[in-house]
Amino acid sequence: MSKTFKILRYDPVTEAAPHFETFIHAPNPADSVLETLKDIRDSQDPSLAFRYSCREAVCGSCAIVINGAISLACRTQVDQLNTALIVIEHMLGCDTEACIIPEPKLLQVFDYRKRDTTGEVAVSRPPTAAETARMILSYAQQTAAGAIRLRAVEGNIWVRFLSQRSHLDLVFEVAAR
Repeated sequence: MSKTFKILRYDPVTEAAPHFETFIHAPNPADSVLETLKDIRDSQDPSLAFRYSCREAVCGSCAIVINGAISLACRTQVDQLNTALIVIEHMLGCDTEACIIPEPKLLQVFDYRKRDTTGEVAVSRPPTAAETARMILSYAQQTAAGAIRLRAVEGNIWVRFLSQRSHLDLVFEVAAR
């Protein structure tokens, strides 16, 4: 059965204020809100971004506001919400490009990103800006990216390559001195 998901989005670089976008999706029985967000991202809008890590209600990184209540997206089952309209908002204080990722969480995940994680690559920053640009262009071509987002975070360069079906995050780390 299809449900309507209203998701609060905000890109401070291109938008004056947060706004809701509506998605219609038929989640599988017993899908969590997190699984549903991933399905929406994969099938309807690859620019949809949100935090998650353990998927086991342990780390708390998927905490969002669901229908006005703070909840863990990985633990909240869509069918237990007993409503056809599900409103999803980021936690208070979020003003980053990725709509639901609070910047403090983004800073906390850099050590995590060094590990082997799907869709994420961490590399040492090349010695020149030209080499950095060449690498970004190469990744954009390899992923068939339709859009690229760049952000400087504590001296690191975070690049998100958005394609029709998925996204890839590339982090150029500050060289150890």
